[in-house]
Amino acid sequence: MWPARSFAKTRHADFIGNATSQIANASGVAAIGAVFFAIEAAQSAELALLVALTLFALSIAACAAFLSWMRRAAV
Repeated sequence: MWPARSFAKTRHADFIGNATSQIANASGVAAIGAVFFAIEAAQSAELALLVALTLFALSIAACAAFLSWMRRAAV
């Protein structure tokens, strides 16, 4: 059985991880949306969509690289 103190620390760490993840997701959506609407206003919707999809793909690649780095650091 886990001590109550250890369980409380685990819940706190889980809360911080979830909050950080939600803030990062919201920031990413806001940044890509801002770029999309800025380009759409200046150029065309097609170019804005292409740039937004490119940024989305780059963010996925960056996340995959970061997770790979974290896995190597944990070992």
